[in-house]
Amino acid sequence: MVRSARPVVLTNLVAQITVFSVQLLNPNRLYDGHVAKFLSNSLRLRRAPLTYETEPPHGVILCWHAAVLVQMWCAAMSDKPEAHASLALMEFTYGVMALIICLFFPTYGSGIALFGALPVLGFATTICLYGGYGVGDLLNLMKGDTSTLQKQRRVKP
Repeated sequence: MVRSARPVVLTNLVAQITVFSVQLLNPNRLYDGHVAKFLSNSLRLRRAPLTYETEPPHGVILCWHAAVLVQMWCAAMSDKPEAHASLALMEFTYGVMALIICLFFPTYGSGIALFGALPVLGFATTICLYGGYGVGDLLNLMKGDTSTLQKQRRVKP
């Protein structure tokens, strides 16, 4: 029997709500914090301080983060493996894109982007390991996810 990745998804949701709350209520703590400064200085990435000129993009980032929280909430409340696998695929996509930008295009990367990408990749990997999803399962989501449906049919008597 395949384990459910729901506890990992719930933990991810709590962590993301915490980050969203800090980002909404005290953004300077996140953008100008010690971890973001350390990563920016040690990896020679650009710092992304919150200034008057960067407030509109910060608002867009908050809206995007709220939309991601809606998808996480739906996945956390669902028992279906497709919901958990789709969340893992979304997290992998974001994490890999942020890593590629930070590593290969440091002009556009920042310490806060790298700081956000590492836990996201960790949660995506944990969801896949705990739920038993492989690369094929994640790629099959784009084709209608027939492999997960076949696994469910084999489990049911």
